[in-house]
Amino acid sequence: MLLFEMPFYSKRTLVIHNVMRRSFFAAFLFALLAPLLSGQATLTDLQEVRQGYIDANGGAENLAEIQSLRVFGTLEEGGETYEVALVKKRPHYKRIILRHMQNDLTISHNGEQTWRLFERHGAPVMFEVMEGEEALRFESDRDFDSPLVAGPPEGQQMRLAPPQRIGRSQYYVVEIAGDNQRMEILIDPRTFKEFLTRTYSFVDGERIVTESRFFDYVKVNDVWVAMRVERYRNGEKVSLMRLKRAEMNPGVFNSFFDPPRISAEGLREN
Repeated sequence: MLLFEMPFYSKRTLVIHNVMRRSFFAAFLFALLAPLLSGQATLTDLQEVRQGYIDANGGAENLAEIQSLRVFGTLEEGGETYEVALVKKRPHYKRIILRHMQNDLTISHNGEQTWRLFERHGAPVMFEVMEGEEALRFESDRDFDSPLVAGPPEGQQMRLAPPQRIGRSQYYVVEIAGDNQRMEILIDPRTFKEFLTRTYSFVDGERIVTESRFFDYVKVNDVWVAMRVERYRNGEKVSLMRLKRAEMNPGVFNSFFDPPRISAEGLREN
């Protein structure tokens, strides 16, 4: 057996050597793992990013099989907590019901018009057809599929913008612009799920930046659903939605999204 003589180092020198060796190893390991830990947006082609999003979110075939979606949860806004039910159906149907104590607020879009109904237990209902900016805000996400799946709305352009860094992560940015409005969709390069959507618009000459941030994804019928959504307006958090349950293809008729019949006494007939 060969013996090797160890060179002599002072205790202080050995401590410094061990610290330097550990520091070098830690730096080397971090350099190897940094793309995994922090997320790097390395793709440069829009179609590759869109395909990565589609594949990571269940695949084109599974997404196409979903004709309707119904979710239940709570919405925290303005210091109050509401029970919420949201129903969407292809291609442009959307209905949301908010309940607080004995008060119900229903807002719906049936593909042609957006309407609102306020019901209080034992009192006549209040019904109106919504118009203008208020209706447009509700209709802004009426399309069943994300633009990343279906492509940009008619008259708008889609491009892959430079990545944005938030914290230690870089995100792909898909920009959709047209008609004095611009939307950015930020995609996590590690999972290819949406991290946030950001919309820039003008209301009465004021620039409004609205953000929705998506968290706590779970798989429902092979499709990923964000169970927590935070909404911001000009950097200030305005609401939090927590989903309790999500259902795919619950079986919803188109008439479900139509306005109700109201009697002369202001009572709902259907």
